Amino acid sequence: MSLFVVLITALHFLSFSDGYLWTEHKECDPRYHYWQPFCDSIPPQAYVAGVDKNGLKKYIARVMTPDGRSWSAPTTISKDSLHIFFTWPDGKDSVEKITDSVEILCVYGDAPGFGFRDTEKVELVHTKLACCFVEGGVGYVDGKQVVTYVGRTLKDGKYYVGGVSDPIWRLWYTVHPMRYIDEVGRDFSISQDFDVLAYDCCTKNQCKKPNRAECCYDILK
Repeated sequence: MSLFVVLITALHFLSFSDGYLWTEHKECDPRYHYWQPFCDSIPPQAYVAGVDKNGLKKYIARVMTPDGRSWSAPTTISKDSLHIFFTWPDGKDSVEKITDSVEILCVYGDAPGFGFRDTEKVELVHTKLACCFVEGGVGYVDGKQVVTYVGRTLKDGKYYVGGVSDPIWRLWYTVHPMRYIDEVGRDFSISQDFDVLAYDCCTKNQCKKPNRAECCYDILK
């Protein structure tokens, strides 16, 4: 087979498929975390996504709606602004300020190995094979419905929570795996400088070895 044919085949794959290059991820048991309905205050069990340079704690929220547009995706909430911004999948990228039908991510006490891991688009394949990602809901990427995982990014000393999806590769344009909304409702998409919330970041066999702390608890603080 000539190099030209190989190149054309590769370009066709990138242009007309989602370009997923890994096998299915290991089975994950969400035993550390749960989603709790938001009732006008941040629950004490809420998981802290990050602390801004001014000391403000950021938490993880998602919206659940009972109407025909029902879907969910992770986003940011804090005690200073008890609301979230959310983008509907209506093709118009319309952002709304939401105070009802919101859930907060909480953890059951100590959660060893549960935390954010540094990654980027080209590394997500390896990270997902090693770790269990925390699912934040169902979103839309490049016009297709996908599972979105909980991610965060740090910008100008402030943490923002958003949805991270499996990477999609296109020849003619870029599809960013992480999408988030800032504190004034502006929508951003990025391919690097973000973390994904994960746990059990190695295989069961590796975790049984003496170096379990290094293997399973290598989490960003």
